[in-house]
Formats: sequence, C-alpha cells, structure tokens
Amino acid sequence: MADTYICETSYHLLITLVKVLLAPSKEYKLILLTGDTLGQDIIDRLETSRLFTSITKLNGLHKYDAMLDYSAPFVIRGRSLKKQVEKYVKWDYTPSDDYYLYNDISMIGKWFNAEKIRYHLIEDGLDTLTLPSVHSNNYPESKWKRKLRMLFNAGFYSFGESKFTSSIEVNDKEGLQFDIKGKNIIEVPRKQLFDGLGVADKEKILSIYLSDSEKMDIMVKLQVATTTKNLNDSNSVSLLLTQPLGFDKITSYEMHEEFYKDIVDKYVEGQLIIKPHPRDDFDYSKLFPEAVVIGYPFLPVEALGFLPGVTFNKAITWCSTSINGISFCDNKVYLGIDYRNLST
Repeated sequence: MADTYICETSYHLLITLVKVLLAPSKEYKLILLTGDTLGQDIIDRLETSRLFTSITKLNGLHKYDAMLDYSAPFVIRGRSLKKQVEKYVKWDYTPSDDYYLYNDISMIGKWFNAEKIRYHLIEDGLDTLTLPSVHSNNYPESKWKRKLRMLFNAGFYSFGESKFTSSIEVNDKEGLQFDIKGKNIIEVPRKQLFDGLGVADKEKILSIYLSDSEKMDIMVKLQVATTTKNLNDSNSVSLLLTQPLGFDKITSYEMHEEFYKDIVDKYVEGQLIIKPHPRDDFDYSKLFPEAVVIGYPFLPVEALGFLPGVTFNKAITWCSTSINGISFCDNKVYLGIDYRNLST
C-alpha cells in the first residue's frame, strides 16, 4: 500500500516533496495533473530523484470541466454526471493506496466523488479554506440548496464538504469558511513542515525545481541586486509576488499593467525583485527594466528561501497567500482582494 499524491501546481508538488522527505520510509506514488504546468525538465528530474515508485501524468483533464452537462433532471443528474466523468477520466486506480488530493474540485476530484471513493484532502494553497472569496466564488447557492443537492448526489461538492473526504489537512483551523464541521480536520502548520527540513532536504528540493545553472543564475542576480544601490540610493530590496490577472481574464492585460505600476509606485522601496506566478505570462522586464525578474515561474516562492543568504526587506502582493509562508522577509504587505477595482 502506497501514499499516492495527486498534484496540479508547483506548490502542491512542494508540499508533497516536503512530506516525502520528512518520512522517507514509506512508499510514495505521484500523479501529476496537467504536467505542462511544471515543465518537462522538472518532471525529468523528479523521475531521476527516485523519491516516488511511480510517476503518472494525466494531462489535459482540466479542459473537460467546461464540457460537463448539468442539465439532466434532478433525480438522475448524479448518474448522468458519473457517466460523463467516466468518459473523460481514465486511469489505473489502485484500491489499496491512500490518495491525497490538493484540489478536489478538479476533474480527478469529481471522479473520486462520482465513484464514491474516499480520499484525503490537503489545502490547495496556504489558508485557502479560510478565504471568503474562495467560498463565494465556488458556492454562490444557498446552504440548504447545496445540502439538498449533496443528499441526492446531484452535483459535485468539494473543498472538504464531500462525504467521501476522509480527512482535511490545513495550515490553521481558525476561520475555516466551508461547511466541514465534524470532519477529521488535521492542523499541520506549514512553518512546522518547513522547519523540519535539513540542509540536504532543501538542496534535494531545489535540485528538482532548478538545474545547477539555473540555481546559479538566480543566486548571482540576487547577489547583485542586494549589494548594488539603485537609482534612489537605497539599500532596501523589495520582493513583488505577482498573480496572473490578465492570463486568468480577471482583468485585461492593459489593466494588469496599470495595476502593477500602481503597486510598484506606492509600495516598492529600493531594488525591485519580481517573482511571477507560474501562470503569469506578462513581460515584467519591459515594464520595469531596472527590476530583477526571477524567470523560473515553477519555482515556488517558499523554495526561493532555500537558497543561501536570501533575504528581503519587504514583500508585496495583491492577494497571494504564499506571502504568509515566507520567512526570509522583514515586512510583508498583503493588499487584499478589495484593493482597487479590477474591472476590464
């Protein structure tokens, strides 16, 4: 029996790697959803790391979400959705394994629910289940309607609300927004996880996300940035964590540009370092030619701190909760979802 982790993002993979390295005596398998979100080089290094007995790629499942037809009559909708999911999701499921999902609203999560198979849920991002915006964006219907649909299996219910969720692992139990009272909620602070890593563990993780030359490239750029005064004659260094506003169609690319210009003007002090979100395809080097852009989008910002001597005076983000998971910064600025109106 193996612990099988199902990952969709570089952050999911990071938490998985930490867990595997902290308990190496177990057998682990890895399933990567949409492996293109990590890049083939990372997948190749994962395969040679021998941390997992098997690595399976299930590419492209996310595109089927929009194809699901919920129009069947209420009493047979569950059966209709089950047939549709089985049509799109095909893989070699091993009943004896324990499965750990980070995102059970994904197609693979829908498959587990449609097949009535129990699974363990790990929080998708740092404190995701505490964010009111995540709840309202995914569950706009009233609570009683949602419970009625769940009773008749007439839809998919995720974020730990599914009756097939065996346990839910979170960073912090306080302020959970979803209806998961009475569930087996396990609090595992991310700081506690990362504090358990040794130097060799951190090097192992970095060696999966970066080649030796890529690691050296980042270290040289950061060293130059932190030892050279910028035009304002300031020794301060600010880290900006971006989000894919244009790519995700949260706003237009024109508004995306204006939005980050405004943030840089108001909050950045001294030398600017930009760590783009993995899905953020905006060219910040043209917009901010004096900035240092860390051009390895799949490297989680938490792992950036595994590089020796990395520190920043200030970190700034619109609403990336990952800012709360970094310990190599003196001052953190979290602007929040209500900062400016992001309409197109």
